[in-house]
Amino acid sequence: MTPQSVPVLIEVCVDSLEAAQVAEQAGAHRLELNFALELDGLTPSPGLVKAVLEQVNIPVIAMVRPRSGDFCYRNDEWQTMVRSAAWLLDAGVAGLAFGAVTPDGAVEPQRCREMRTLAAERELVFHKAFDVLADWPLSLKQLTDAGVDRVMTSGRADGCLEGLQALQNLQRETRGRLSILPAGGISAANVAEVVGAVGVEQIHGSFSAGNPRDYTAIAAEIKSTLQNLQSHFNRQ
Repeated sequence: MTPQSVPVLIEVCVDSLEAAQVAEQAGAHRLELNFALELDGLTPSPGLVKAVLEQVNIPVIAMVRPRSGDFCYRNDEWQTMVRSAAWLLDAGVAGLAFGAVTPDGAVEPQRCREMRTLAAERELVFHKAFDVLADWPLSLKQLTDAGVDRVMTSGRADGCLEGLQALQNLQRETRGRLSILPAGGISAANVAEVVGAVGVEQIHGSFSAGNPRDYTAIAAEIKSTLQNLQSHFNRQ
């Protein structure tokens, strides 16, 4: 087993062409493309999207988020998201990451179905807005019924290690109907613990240790993450 063939997909969130290229070269399997990671990620610009799609060969999931802050969107904001999503799909992204939450912390089922229809056969991800939802069992059912492919979550904790129990519960609750994508503080040092405890087949991270422009360090962390996963599965 080589580091690139480990049975866990590594998704790296990036917000520049250089970061996307570095992540791919280091062994990432998929990208989540954003603008302004310091704001937890917003919809990327057309210029960035086109440049990344032209220069990388791994799948690119595009963030659809018009502003920072909460995930309760006015109708005009939602329409902006729909138009952005349509453009991103036309540009050739592999899928969309989005969230839509009511003021009382519930899923917006109709908006999820609308985004599913728009994305058609491409991937649809409910991002970390999932962590603010009040009723996880109901939310999982609603997202599954709406056709969402996976949810990104740290288990309502600052990081995945702190949220391990919740992530385990979510993994059991989904019963394979949709995928759980752990995100939040995942690194080479803890990836084997997270994957081993939760039993997921994919993880998400920036691998930047708080410095998203230190591309040398990011590349090294991605490579170490792959190596540690390889060692974890070789021991089994």
